[in-house]
Amino acid sequence: MKTIADDFSLRLSGKRHKLVGLAGPLFLEHLYRISRLDGWFSVDIINEWAQHLDDDITLSDTKVLSVHFFNQLRSNSRRLAKDKKKLDRWWQRFLKAIRKWFKVDETRAIVLPIHVPSHWICAFVDFDHKYLAVFDSWKREPVPDGDWEQSEHAYIFRLLMELFQRLFLSLENAIDWTEWHVDPCPANQPYQVNTVDCGPHTCFLMSCLAARQTTDIRELNEVITPESVQKFRYVFFGHIMKLPTAPIEPEDNEEIINDSDWEIIAPVVSEDESEIEASSPRPIMPSPQTENPSSPLTSIVSLSEVSAEPILPRRSGRNKNQVS
Repeated sequence: MKTIADDFSLRLSGKRHKLVGLAGPLFLEHLYRISRLDGWFSVDIINEWAQHLDDDITLSDTKVLSVHFFNQLRSNSRRLAKDKKKLDRWWQRFLKAIRKWFKVDETRAIVLPIHVPSHWICAFVDFDHKYLAVFDSWKREPVPDGDWEQSEHAYIFRLLMELFQRLFLSLENAIDWTEWHVDPCPANQPYQVNTVDCGPHTCFLMSCLAARQTTDIRELNEVITPESVQKFRYVFFGHIMKLPTAPIEPEDNEEIINDSDWEIIAPVVSEDESEIEASSPRPIMPSPQTENPSSPLTSIVSLSEVSAEPILPRRSGRNKNQVS
């Protein structure tokens, strides 16, 4: 039985079209990752959902940032750490760019998707409730006494605290972190029960956090469940299906091939350029014994809880940012 994704991919391949996403072009490989229950989310997919949320007029007091924001903060802080003058100049440029959209009296919350090795997590800054948290869907060891400095993501908290300390000072304001609740283990943290859903979890979390459904409801783990995460792919796929299409340009072929940081069968363009063939990522978890991989667009399957560590993708060495 063919899925909607199969039919849509054939329609796209025949016309040699790409999807014009809000955050950049999307290709067949992205479509398969969203529609398959074992599909990992790449940085392009996460950025597409972040931009979709940020464009939502009903969330005007919440800023949803792209993956590149924290990547830039992390990489430049490390790269320039030994050169204070260069680091200070970079901070000035970075803060100047942030001040174009950040307003002390208007920006009430910020949501940041963050990529750590082979995994997606989400940071949340709530200025109304003075609440800073990192949501990680992979269940880790408890943090002693809830001390964020002893958590695995302590460096993320330090970078974000330094960022907003500098930002508020540049706006002739101040932020007192002793008045904030810095939370490394949110009590309402929903957890994934397999090794592939960190991307959908992060996108679902971004949606709820952007709608301010955290410190108010405190029941996030009842909203985001293994079943609802699978159904969330319906929502994402519906958004993708509404995107306009455009012809694939010659330079797009390299983008498609470099799209994944794990092993896939690269797209092949025929000699007369009338057709492009693409394959989904190799399965990283057992699929039901059916003719085609399971898809939330055809059925919802039950997920069994696993205790193993996350399965690492096969590194290709081409593009280290696009892993989910």
